[in-house]
Amino acid sequence: MPPGCGQKIFEQFYRAHDSLSNGIQGSGLGLTLARQIARAHGGDVLYEPRSGGGSCFTLKLPIL
Repeated sequence: MPPGCGQKIFEQFYRAHDSLSNGIQGSGLGLTLARQIARAHGGDVLYEPRSGGGSCFTLKLPIL
């Protein structure tokens, strides 16, 4: 993930420049939909860069 894209990745149709040049397919809706569904249930999806490369996503949902 390019630096500075942490919140943009949750925008509709956003695709990091790296994914376009590497031929990775997708429409840029997966994280948007995941976050909308989580928030509709009182939770959230969070992004955090991982040291040494890669990304970490956390799904938080409330316990009812």
